[in-house]
Amino acid sequence: MTTFLQILLNGLMLGGLFAIVAVGLTLIFGIVKVVNFAHGEFLMAGMFVTWLITTKLGLHPYAAVIIVLPAMFILGALTQRLLIQPLMASDDGHAQIFATVGLSTAMINLALLIFGADIANTPNFGLRTPIEIGPLRVLTGQVFIFLGAIVLVVALQLFLKNSQTGRAIRAVAQHRSAAELMGVNVPRIYILCFGLGAACVGLAAVLIAPLYPTSSNIGTYFVLTAFVVVVLGGLGSIPGAFVGALIIGVIDTMSGYYIGSDLREAVVFGIFLLILILKPSGLFGKQLNLSHLSSGIFMSISDTIDRAGMNKSRLGKGQIAFCVLLASLLLLPLAINNAFVSHIFITICLFAALSTAWNIVGGFAGQMSLGHAVFYGIGGYTGVILFNMGISPWFSMFIGAFIAAFIAALVGMVISYPCFRLKGPFYSLASIAFLEVFRVLALHFGWLTGGATGLMIQLKLGWVWMVFRERWPSLLIVFGMLLVTLAITWAVRRSRLGFYLVATRERESAARAAGVRTVRVRLIAVAISSALCAMLGTFHAMYLTFIEPAAMFSLAFSIQIAMFALIGGLGTVAGPLLGAVLLVPITEWARASLGASALGLHGFVYGLVLILVVLFMPNGIMGAINRFVRKPQDSEETATARTEPIAAVPARAIKAPSPDRAGIGQDILRVQNLNKHFGGLHVTRNVSFTLREGEVLGLIGPNGAGKTTLFNMISGFLAPDEGTVNLCGADGQFHAPKNPADFAALGLGRTFQIVQPFAAMTVEENIMVGAFYRHHHEKDAREAARETAWRMGLGPLLGAEARGLTIGGLKRLEVARVMAMEPRILLLDEVMAGINQTDVRRAIDLMLSIRDSGVSIIAIEHVMQAVMSLSDRVIVLASGEVIAQGRPQDVVRDPQVVEAYLGKEFAHAHA
Repeated sequence: MTTFLQILLNGLMLGGLFAIVAVGLTLIFGIVKVVNFAHGEFLMAGMFVTWLITTKLGLHPYAAVIIVLPAMFILGALTQRLLIQPLMASDDGHAQIFATVGLSTAMINLALLIFGADIANTPNFGLRTPIEIGPLRVLTGQVFIFLGAIVLVVALQLFLKNSQTGRAIRAVAQHRSAAELMGVNVPRIYILCFGLGAACVGLAAVLIAPLYPTSSNIGTYFVLTAFVVVVLGGLGSIPGAFVGALIIGVIDTMSGYYIGSDLREAVVFGIFLLILILKPSGLFGKQLNLSHLSSGIFMSISDTIDRAGMNKSRLGKGQIAFCVLLASLLLLPLAINNAFVSHIFITICLFAALSTAWNIVGGFAGQMSLGHAVFYGIGGYTGVILFNMGISPWFSMFIGAFIAAFIAALVGMVISYPCFRLKGPFYSLASIAFLEVFRVLALHFGWLTGGATGLMIQLKLGWVWMVFRERWPSLLIVFGMLLVTLAITWAVRRSRLGFYLVATRERESAARAAGVRTVRVRLIAVAISSALCAMLGTFHAMYLTFIEPAAMFSLAFSIQIAMFALIGGLGTVAGPLLGAVLLVPITEWARASLGASALGLHGFVYGLVLILVVLFMPNGIMGAINRFVRKPQDSEETATARTEPIAAVPARAIKAPSPDRAGIGQDILRVQNLNKHFGGLHVTRNVSFTLREGEVLGLIGPNGAGKTTLFNMISGFLAPDEGTVNLCGADGQFHAPKNPADFAALGLGRTFQIVQPFAAMTVEENIMVGAFYRHHHEKDAREAARETAWRMGLGPLLGAEARGLTIGGLKRLEVARVMAMEPRILLLDEVMAGINQTDVRRAIDLMLSIRDSGVSIIAIEHVMQAVMSLSDRVIVLASGEVIAQGRPQDVVRDPQVVEAYLGKEFAHAHA
């Protein structure tokens, strides 16, 4: 029993340590909505300052608080003001992730440059003296840390609750726009909170330094665990961070004693993954929705060397330049015939290929994986283990690729629901946890992996074994692998899968409405990417002739892979190659020329360049090239096209439809007794209706009547609490689909009340996403998209980016995207809101032509001219109930309808 109590006490003390690190991290996220990946490096900086003050001045470590806290506050405030604030206008969560990752990388390697790789031990001044509590023992410093964590949590809670500034902070956290309207200086609040968060970790540094050795990577361990703590407690919850820290501390010590110290990290990060699966909002956090984050660092899908807006001569020049660059990677080192030069070019090809493979997930799909080295490591270990068993790496690399792809798909299926549906930091954090679990497992199963000692391959020279005395054979192999990776990436980029990935990245709801099974396409992307990384990992292991877990499953290596894609241009085929060509020679030369005197220089350069690119060149090198080569007349032509009328369909006289209009057939949609609650609010009540073939059904009602909620239920975006939705399929039978893709498969398409274009795509590419549902080949989809665009009056704008269209153009584009799917039922959600009278008349004509083509329409609309002109029948919703339905002329005179719109007094006065 004593042993158990001692382990429990140790866990609580460790939890106090985790809490004091995590509180600042959760404070920053709760207010600024930024996950600071450099938080651990703030801790490291504070510990080094404490060490300097203690060793150079002979002061007690705790005396350093008077310097460390203000210094960390200033560092945090400057980080927010200079690094984060410039990126907040676009709400670009990916850019913020990379910015703090770049800062983390730069700080780690700057510490290496200044302090070297040696460990700095801060004098403890008796803080390691044990205190006995009966049979239990605890260090004096641990008690101070635990008490410090309690004081910090209580002080922050009192400050946020009782002070005027604290109330302003809470107002910003709950609703930024409302706080701004109340006169709160939101940028100043953000700077204050980032400074406070950094000061909290500064306090942690002062308390921790006497008990733990200080090194450049000390922050990595603490911040990774702090991420687990704040996600468990609830991102943004200070009490949650404290409780979560105690839980994780106890789990850490218990698992270390009962399972094994080498597996306790795997247990902690395994719990982290479970939290993401079961309750991503944590114990005390609110449900998080980061889907509003934009994709500002991604270029248009056509912003590559094949940009649709370029003419053929410039397209040819771009392809020629790209081919020349590729050829030089092979021919230059062969011509120079120098071992070091060959090594540089081998490294360029390797990183270019790895980054290109990562770009399928990070660039096309928009999932910021910071743990992609796990697949590289799987390939490397598979190759070496099988090599030492006498199996050629040519064969083992394919086994490694299969294993990596299988694991990627398996893990992807497990974590896809909580991670794939959110943008922002969650997928990044999950990928890091996944990487750490594999690193710990590789260390634990030393009988297979060699453990911390690593594995050395048996030297068997020759092409069969992929081991050579000279560099040029390795260059040929890695160059060939680069070509294969580029070819596969290019094929993905131009395929239906590539369009679906980019559509999912840009607007997942719109992609789902277009019939895209978003989780499936992301899983396919991860499987392809991981297989390529595994094959490259096998080659690199053969090239290095030695591997060990810290290198093969390295977080820094994962960041490096992603970095080249960002610098070159995310979401482009050529970008990762350009990023590697730019940076690898500089860093490899510095590493070789300066040696140990420049330890960390290459990493510092990587981090600094990453920060500069995110701030000043967010679209990377490819974005700069695209702006440079685009001729002035290109923009003039686009501007001219945009000034043309959105609708090319001539307006005609409008008359109400006949109640006995020919062309209306049998039921195609049946909605029965739909009920939906949000908490105690009853949004829809027993809504029932049918839609017939060729019919236009108007759906009207006051704001808040439940119209859009009803649309979400009859298109699969929202499951009803009660009731059924049945669609008639091509087989003539009624089916009950469950998700948007199933509804699309039965021929239902929809638009959204707030338009959802794929902003980084052109008009043509937007429509192609819909066309791909019926046409699997790019050529066929492009032809169908162009035909639809001209029919919808968007022909002159085919090459224009969607982000540049007017609101009327965006609404027409959304209809065109749906019509390219060739639907049988079309749901229109206020497509005429916000457009002028002329465009309303043209839109009515367009809807009539769609109806005449045999498409059934349900239209939510407040423009009564359109409702009266288009609708065969009208349904009126009020407070979630159907209060009237029938012919438009009859419904608008119904007393209940008049009362719902104008109130009881008006209805009674005109009865």
